[in-house]
Amino acid sequence: MNWHRHWLIGLLISCALLVHKPLSGQPPTERKVIDPKQIKFDIDVATLVKPDVKWQVYTLATPQVTAAGFESQLGQFIGKDASRGKVNTVDDRLVYVSPTDASIYCSQDKATGNLSLKKSLGAYLGEKTPQLPDAGAAEKLALESLQKYKLAPKNNSEIKMIHSGGLRMTSVKDGKGGAIIDKLRNITFGRQLEGIPVQGSGSKIVVRIGDRGDIVALTRRWREVAQARPVRAEELKDPRQVNEELRRLLATEWSEAREILVRQGALVYYDGDGKFIQPAYMFEATVVEGENKYPYITALPALKQPPESIGPAKMPPEARSLLKKPKPEVE
Repeated sequence: MNWHRHWLIGLLISCALLVHKPLSGQPPTERKVIDPKQIKFDIDVATLVKPDVKWQVYTLATPQVTAAGFESQLGQFIGKDASRGKVNTVDDRLVYVSPTDASIYCSQDKATGNLSLKKSLGAYLGEKTPQLPDAGAAEKLALESLQKYKLAPKNNSEIKMIHSGGLRMTSVKDGKGGAIIDKLRNITFGRQLEGIPVQGSGSKIVVRIGDRGDIVALTRRWREVAQARPVRAEELKDPRQVNEELRRLLATEWSEAREILVRQGALVYYDGDGKFIQPAYMFEATVVEGENKYPYITALPALKQPPESIGPAKMPPEARSLLKKPKPEVE
């Protein structure tokens, strides 16, 4: 299952709960609410359990973020001449925007250490076609760049490429669409622990490669493991409990759906960009609401007493509407 391709959709949908309020002076309209028992399963949750896996709860290291360290990283990535500007603190983040080129935008979160570095995109505007490396060469360049900027994970066995794509652009001239041009090559790395993939918004590194192998941008959401403790068998939820929790969750978040089908599932590790990596169930469902059909990804903790909650941050109800907008030309 290509979790990484659908995870963003899951993030957008999972908290997009629509609250309907009647207009003042009008009686509330009766709504049909889906019964959790109506939710269908193409899978048996019990078959997702991996009896041979020795699960652990991983505590992530506290990042050491300083203005001096961030400025040093800026100098290495975009060059000392290009980084002549002031680093500001905005909402607990260190932020740098070039005084001469707004496309040079870099930031680092003080709490998580999440780092975003981006060079100028000026050369990639217009109809110029850059010389991009093929997928194999791009992966090699991406790994080399992590070593060069001292951003590679300490344990090389944990990092794994999970997606190779790119950014395409086109233009409209005299009412006619122009050629579609590949502007950047994107390499996304994920994490695996003892051979088990780590899902969630954390444990991800994205490297964007441009003309002649130039590293144009880099996003790192990765913290090292500080310690790990084994999980006892009795700490894990019974599959029947997971089944019931999933039904309740789906019926709550999609109360007006007329049909929900749980298509796929897996027991993996989960990094929600918090303080822990923990065992979790990931599920992919298809939701039919009205005349619309949505893919949906959600997660449930596998532990009876998880070290922290699982799930994305709250988002406004309008997030669901993003699914109906045209998709950008991104592989």
